[in-house]
Amino acid sequence: MKLLAEMAIFGTFCTILTRGYTMDKKRIGSDFEDFLKEEGIYEEVTLAALKEVIAYELAQAMKSAQVTQEEMADLIGISRSVIRRLLDPNNYSVTLITLHRVAKALGKDLEIKFSWKM
Repeated sequence: MKLLAEMAIFGTFCTILTRGYTMDKKRIGSDFEDFLKEEGIYEEVTLAALKEVIAYELAQAMKSAQVTQEEMADLIGISRSVIRRLLDPNNYSVTLITLHRVAKALGKDLEIKFSWKM
């Protein structure tokens, strides 16, 4: 999971770079997180990567369970558009209750963890 999250962060970061952010020579060899913070995009990149991971893991779980978007929507009593938004890595409108219902429908637990910075 950590590798997947790091790959998502890098992919999101590359997308953001193409929107006009550039790296100057003074940052060569600096920490990647420091660079993102200096550019003021750390939170944006981290949240985008997290949503990509959520969308990917949900898609994989649905595929493993052989559940279609329509079946999932019917199973938990929501619209297909909500499922599409969950599966869209660029859509951040995710609620905990929806994630919880989807997890339960797939026979999984939803785990959310706070990591304390030292």
